[in-house]
Amino acid sequence: MRKITLIAGILIATTLIAVAQEESEYKTLNAKDDVNTIFKKPHSNGGYGSITFGYGVVNDKNTFISGFRGGWIIDHGIAIGIGGYGFVNNLDLNYTSNKIGLAGGYGGFLIEPIIKPKSPVHVSFPILIGGGGLTTFENNGNWENYEYNGAAFFIFVPGVELELNVVKFFRIAIGVNYRFTPDIELYDIAGESLVPKDVMRGFTATLTLKFGKF
Repeated sequence: MRKITLIAGILIATTLIAVAQEESEYKTLNAKDDVNTIFKKPHSNGGYGSITFGYGVVNDKNTFISGFRGGWIIDHGIAIGIGGYGFVNNLDLNYTSNKIGLAGGYGGFLIEPIIKPKSPVHVSFPILIGGGGLTTFENNGNWENYEYNGAAFFIFVPGVELELNVVKFFRIAIGVNYRFTPDIELYDIAGESLVPKDVMRGFTATLTLKFGKF
């Protein structure tokens, strides 16, 4: 947990430095166009919503992870909002003939610095901090004698994306992120562990479609 907190602190500090540098460069490049007025020049704010399609490994299985994120964009350079993702795959259990599935999801607060946002191709750094849950289910339709098992966890997901400005209201982003979590304990009714403790840790490759005012 301390390791995750330290990594989160380093990434957030790096993010703030990058945003400050971007703002400084923007002001320098546009200083000659500024006009002194009684009131400060207002910031240009916007917002976006997006859908994400991802591919990663959960419980040693190739897994499709989909979700959304969206937020308020402050002066083109940083977005603040929320995000959420979910997935389903199967558990290979030797002691039962029933097909048991594993479902999970996670979401939380999003902060996303955007470097050189007016360039046709640029980079963003989405960072998600929140929580999630795992549960098992019987996917053969017989629910009578099945008891659910679940576990909750903290999650920290830093990422990097290469964005393409297609039109003013639409962007495509290709990226990768890493899911950091503490050890997760998910047991069956007999007390046997169903998944490894690092079940949610790993990389996810993503394709994101963004719509909004950037």
